Amino acid sequence: MNGAEGGDSFPDHEVQVGFNLRGLEMVLLENSKLNLTKEVLECQESEIAVVCSEYEKQEEEMKIASLNLVSQASHMEERKQMKINPSNIAKSFSYESFVLIEIKRKFIPFILFFFSLFLSRNADSAEFFNSQSSS
Repeated sequence: MNGAEGGDSFPDHEVQVGFNLRGLEMVLLENSKLNLTKEVLECQESEIAVVCSEYEKQEEEMKIASLNLVSQASHMEERKQMKINPSNIAKSFSYESFVLIEIKRKFIPFILFFFSLFLSRNADSAEFFNSQSSS
C-alpha cells in the first residue's frame, strides 16, 4: 500500500509542480505588466516635469511683464501729474535754469525798452542830420 500511496502521491506532486510553474508564469507576466506600467508612468512623469518647467517659465515671464506694466503705469501717472500741476514742472528744472528763466522774464522788457529808446533817438538824430544837410 505504501507503493500505491507513493504512486498516487507522485502524480499529485506533478500537479503541484505544474500549478507552481503556472503560478510562477502568472507572477512573471504580472511583473512584466508592472514594469511596463512603471516605464509608462516614468515617461509620463518626465513629460509632466517638462510641462511644469514650461509653465514656471511662462509664469516668470508673466511676472516680469506685469512688473513692466506697473512701471509703465506709474510713469504715465507721473507724467499726467506733471502736466496737471505746474509746480511739478518747475521742480524738474535745475536751479540754474530756473534763475536764468527768471532773469530773462524780468529783464527782457527793460532791455527792449532801452533798445527802443536807442532806436528812437537814432531816428531823431537821423532826421536832424537829414534836415540840416538838405538846407
